[in-house]
Amino acid sequence: MNLTELYGYAEQRGITVVNWKIDNKRACAIKMKREYHILMNDHLISGEREERIVLAHELGHCRSDRMYYLQDFCNPLYRQNIAKAERKACNEACRLLVKPEELKRALRENDTEYAAAESLDLDVFTFRDIVEYYKTKGVI
Repeated sequence: MNLTELYGYAEQRGITVVNWKIDNKRACAIKMKREYHILMNDHLISGEREERIVLAHELGHCRSDRMYYLQDFCNPLYRQNIAKAERKACNEACRLLVKPEELKRALRENDTEYAAAESLDLDVFTFRDIVEYYKTKGVI
């Protein structure tokens, strides 16, 4: 999905997306009374490509319903819970950003991963995450 489609996706599902200054964070997703909200820090997001990747990740938290909760700070498995929430959000973001057939085409038509990432309007790190995700799913 492109950036406009991601914002449309959020709107269709009743997820509020607002600009908000968050110290040292590009964005965060919160859940209050069964409603999801995404706070985007446009001061730390440089460009439309990064905004698209960050928004997809935060939508991934909403889609997977994986958030960090205050009560988890006392939980001895706190770090594992965060890692699991991040992994689930990352997986959902991969699905939102690139469809399997788009990835296959990009891999087929480009010589390097950098060129393939560029063709999908992604940075190479996100591209690698997407390739790894679809490999684990047996799609590529």
